[in-house]
Amino acid sequence: VAALMTAAFFLATLFAMLEHGSFIGYLLVGLGIGLGLLANYDFVLLLVAALVVILLEPTFRARLANWRIILTLMVAGAVLAPHAIWLRDNSDLVIAESLARIPHHATADQSSQTIEGLFSLAATLAGFVVPTIIVVWFAFGRRFAESWRASTPWTRLVGGILVLILLA
Repeated sequence: VAALMTAAFFLATLFAMLEHGSFIGYLLVGLGIGLGLLANYDFVLLLVAALVVILLEPTFRARLANWRIILTLMVAGAVLAPHAIWLRDNSDLVIAESLARIPHHATADQSSQTIEGLFSLAATLAGFVVPTIIVVWFAFGRRFAESWRASTPWTRLVGGILVLILLA
């Protein structure tokens, strides 16, 4: 729940910051980054995907070159600092806990696990994407087909983030 909430908070504040470029927006994005990384280290994937797509989109690129991005980094660092200090002092505990979660058979047959994981990913994607496409198709009819060709900086931003996360 925390990871989902912080991802939603980060994206909402990021979109607002990209739209308006306000001082508060930069601060809130830093808070979203810090909280997201505290909630789940996998948040880095969303963060990196967003940065890559923003760098590729000329409409938004200037927001990263703004001096206020330093404020974003400072807020994220301030949120993460206590955890970083704790992690430095307790890294052996974290490593032991992580290793304990890995099944003993994890190294037995990696190719079959990879294939099983890819099938699981495909099934999960189909389970989410296909029903969504069907519902949207019925709701919007002919305009649904037109929407696939429509493009704005915002649709490229969201679509790019989703594609990069899926590829990763």
